[in-house]
Amino acid sequence: MMFGLITYLCRWISLASLILFLQGGVLFAQSTDVSFLKQELQRVYKTKSEDSINSFIDKYYSEQGNDTLIRNEAVRIRNEFAWQETQNKNTLEAYKRFVSLYPNSVQAVFAQQKITTLTKQEQKQDNSQAYQKAKQQDNIEAYQFFIDNYPSSQWVQYAKERITQLQQQYYLNTLSQALNVYSFSSLLQIDSLSKTNSDINFDSVLTVFAFGYVQNGDTKRFDKLLTQYPQLKKDTNFTVLQNDSKVLEYLLSSPLLDKKARKGFSKYFNNLINDNSLLLLKKYGIQYQIGQTLDEQSLGFESPIMLVDSATGVVLHTFVSNKKNGLFFYYKTLKPSYLIAMQRGYLSQPYKIEVTNDTVQIIQHSIASVIEDKKLFVLPLTSIALKGTKLSAISKTYFSTLSRSIENVPEMITLQTLEAVKIKEYMVSLGANSAKIVASNQVGADQEYLLQIGFIDQ
Repeated sequence: MMFGLITYLCRWISLASLILFLQGGVLFAQSTDVSFLKQELQRVYKTKSEDSINSFIDKYYSEQGNDTLIRNEAVRIRNEFAWQETQNKNTLEAYKRFVSLYPNSVQAVFAQQKITTLTKQEQKQDNSQAYQKAKQQDNIEAYQFFIDNYPSSQWVQYAKERITQLQQQYYLNTLSQALNVYSFSSLLQIDSLSKTNSDINFDSVLTVFAFGYVQNGDTKRFDKLLTQYPQLKKDTNFTVLQNDSKVLEYLLSSPLLDKKARKGFSKYFNNLINDNSLLLLKKYGIQYQIGQTLDEQSLGFESPIMLVDSATGVVLHTFVSNKKNGLFFYYKTLKPSYLIAMQRGYLSQPYKIEVTNDTVQIIQHSIASVIEDKKLFVLPLTSIALKGTKLSAISKTYFSTLSRSIENVPEMITLQTLEAVKIKEYMVSLGANSAKIVASNQVGADQEYLLQIGFIDQ
C-alpha cells in the first residue's frame, strides 16, 4: 500500500514539472516578442550605460548568432556608449581596453590610432625623464644605461656625445695622474683605454711615463716596468738609465772610494742622473750647489753646462742639466772669476756665480724662438769685454759656444757692438761661415756695453 502511494506521488511531481517547463517556454516566447525587445532596448538606452546594454545583449541574444536588427542596433548603441566613456577617460589603458573588448567596432580604428599617439607621447615622456636622470648622475654608466634602454630616443645622440666628452675628460685626468704624479695604476688604465681607442698613442705615453717613473733611481721600479712592458728593453735610453741606476745603487752601498778610484765613475759625480746622484755626493762629502736651466717659458731643459774660470778661459768642469726639470749641480769651492757658461742651442750670457747663492737659475732664450720672433737678443758685455785689443778668455769661451750653436742655422747672423769685428774674426777662426756673419761697430753711446745678436732671412 505504502509503495503504491510513493509511486503515485513521483508521477504527480513529474507531471507538474513538465507543465511548469511548458508554461516557462510560453513565457520566454512571449518575453522575446519583437515589440517587447524594442521596449526593453529603449529602457536600457535611457540608462546610457555600457553595462546595461551588454546585459541586454547577453540576456536575449547569444554571442554566436541571432544577428537581428534589434541586436545590431543594441551593439551599435553599446559601442557608442563605450567609445564616449573611453574618450572621456582619454588614457592609453582605456583605449587599449576598448580595442580588446570591441575589436570589430567602427571606433576600434580610431582607438588604435589614439593608442599609437599616446604610446609615442608616453615613450617620449619616459625618455625625457630617463635622460634627465642620466644627466643628474652625469657619468658614463648612466648615459650608457639610457642608450641601451631607449635606443630610439631623440636624446640618444646627446647621451653619446656626453659619453665621448666624459671619456676624454677621464682620459686627460688619468693621463695627468700618469705623467705628473707617475701613478702606475693610471698608466695601466691608459693602456686599457688604448685597446679600444685608436686615437690614444700608448707607446708615446709609456715612454714619457717610464723616464719620469724611474727618475728617483729605484731599481725596483725598472723591474716593475719591464715586467709589465718588456718592450722597454728595446729602448736604448731606458736601458742606459737602468744601468746608471744600478751603478749608483752600487756606489751608495759600497765602502768609501778615494778620489783616484772615483775617476772611473766620474760620470756619476758630474751629472744629475737621478735622485740618488745627490745622495752619492753627500756620501763622499763633496760640496755642491744646485743650478737650473730654464727656457723663456720657465720650463727646464737638458743641456751641457760648463764651469769656466773667466781669468784663464779654462773649463774646470762640465755638467749636464736634467732634461725633466733643468737641474744641475756644481762644486761649491768657487773663485770670484768663476762663471757658468752657456750651452748649445741657446743664447745666454755667462752667469757670474755668487758664493752666497743657494740656487742658480739661468733663464735663456732658445735660438729657435729668437729666430721665430724675429727679435734681437741683447747681451750685456760686462763679463766678456775686450782686454786691450784681444778678446778675454771668457769671451772666447762664449763665442766658441755661440759658433757651435748657430752652425746649422740657415739665417744670417748680425752682431752689433764696439767689438763686433773682433768677435766675427774669432768666430770665423773657429770655422764659422764668414758670409753668414754681419758685424757692425757703429753703435750709439747707450749701446757700447751691449751685444745685439739678430737673425736675417737670406
